[in-house]
Amino acid sequence: METMNDRLPQQRQNTSWSPITRLLSSISLAVLWGGCGAPRARQSGPTAPPWTLTSSTIPGPGADLPAELNSGRAAAMTVVTMPPVTNAWTRREIRLHAALYEAAYHTRLADTADRFLLDEAEAAPIDLLPITLREFRLRVLSALAGLGFPVAWARWESDPPGSLYEPFPHSREPATHLGFRVIERIDEQATIIAEVSAHTPGRRSARQRVTCIWDGLDWTITPRGLRMVW
Repeated sequence: METMNDRLPQQRQNTSWSPITRLLSSISLAVLWGGCGAPRARQSGPTAPPWTLTSSTIPGPGADLPAELNSGRAAAMTVVTMPPVTNAWTRREIRLHAALYEAAYHTRLADTADRFLLDEAEAAPIDLLPITLREFRLRVLSALAGLGFPVAWARWESDPPGSLYEPFPHSREPATHLGFRVIERIDEQATIIAEVSAHTPGRRSARQRVTCIWDGLDWTITPRGLRMVW
């Protein structure tokens, strides 16, 4: 008769693992634990500061200027050392951009930030002007320097424009983006139809269509229709 003691060696033999079995089990456990690691952090987690830039951002117009020149006051001090602009078309475009950014400033809402970044203008052929983009942007900044608010070119572009949390240069303060796009040019009437906008990331935005008329010396900007707010 087979006793309990007679069955013990057979049970031990059946329950013991061979070296190959142990190796395969270790690999399986490693794969299992690797797949069940810590969850990935959310890309829009609350721990990230609002001014954090990502690798997907691309350089904006301010990237063409040295950081020490990217402000209205610094640009004004630099422009006074330059020869005057003799090309009439160039002078007109500089004044147009400055006037439209000023109109965008007046379109802003009450709860926007008190520092302002200039986004790249849409449908404005500034690359055809007989001066460099660097000089053009310095002269636009200089024209805005006397308006009494801190202004600089945005160093990063975002989609949609103004949606990126970018701090004002040399600070960690938020900034309101000012921008515009040219809708129509009526050269025979020295008139331009444009749309100006002001946007502070995380807050409300405003946009308005305007009519720009050149009188030979400066632009007169007149709002058209209601201001859109969202």
